[in-house]
Formats: sequence, C-alpha cells, structure tokens
Amino acid sequence: MNYQQNLETVGIIETAANEMKGLLELAQSYVDANEENHEVQNLGLIIERMTEHINKIYDLFEEKKIDELLNS
Repeated sequence: MNYQQNLETVGIIETAANEMKGLLELAQSYVDANEENHEVQNLGLIIERMTEHINKIYDLFEEKKIDELLNS
C-alpha cells in the first residue's frame, strides 16, 4: 500500500474503533441502569468482554502502533 492508502486505512479502522467504543459505553450505561434485570446483567458480561477487546484496539491507536505497522 502507498502512504495515502495507509492513511485512509488507519482512518477507517480508528473511526470504527472509536464508534464501537462509544456504543459499548452506551450499552454499558443501559446495563447499569437496569441492574435488577438478570437477563440484562448477562448482556453486561458480554459487553465487558467486548469492551476489553475494543480497548486493546483503541490503545494501539493511542500508542501509534497501527501507523507504525502500516508504514513499515
């Protein structure tokens, strides 16, 4: 890939990671507001795991690791 394509790819992945992070935070807020509902709490466990993985991807952007990988 050339430099411009790398920038576009990084932008797409970073935008998706940011949006997923926001959506997971919104979902977690819903779970927290409905903590008396057992079924909703089961969703909370799934959301927690998804958040862990999204945070790993998000951290790669914060540390500029994705840029380094695509520009190597």
